[in-house]
Amino acid sequence: MPKRRPVIRASALAAAVLLLLLAAAAPAARAQVVNGIQSCVIGAQPVVFGTVTENAAATTVGRIVLTCEGGGNNKRFTVALSQGLSSSFLPRHMFNLNRPGADLSYNLFLDAAHTQVWGNGQGPTRVFVGTLDFGLRQEATATLLVFARVPPQSGLAPGAYADQIIVTLVF
Repeated sequence: MPKRRPVIRASALAAAVLLLLLAAAAPAARAQVVNGIQSCVIGAQPVVFGTVTENAAATTVGRIVLTCEGGGNNKRFTVALSQGLSSSFLPRHMFNLNRPGADLSYNLFLDAAHTQVWGNGQGPTRVFVGTLDFGLRQEATATLLVFARVPPQSGLAPGAYADQIIVTLVF
């Protein structure tokens, strides 16, 4: 009879941190023209791997949605992701919620080929760089895909695994 593999459920939960940069107030005698990103709200669709099979890779995609107010076109922004609860980007680790010390290696990437680790721009990590076009509207939305991968691993403890990632938006 074949050996039964433990059931492992894994998800990386996204927490959002919003960094707001405020423009200097225009003099009262002049009409203020909005040009640039003024404020944003960050939403996230968590990265959920579902059931992970021992010694097999798993991939999935999450999303970060930015809804920003402002004006003008081609307004640059960057998005960085934290290490999560682990002390490294290479790899990140999800931790078993019921078994302290048990972890599951994974990472978050900018690309579907899983070659560009999405981090804070330090060392081998990269940040997402994008632009928003407001046109005649005062609101613009950007949806960023978060590509995630669990590499093949053995000796995994069954149970639910999770991590918390901080999303930092700079504009």
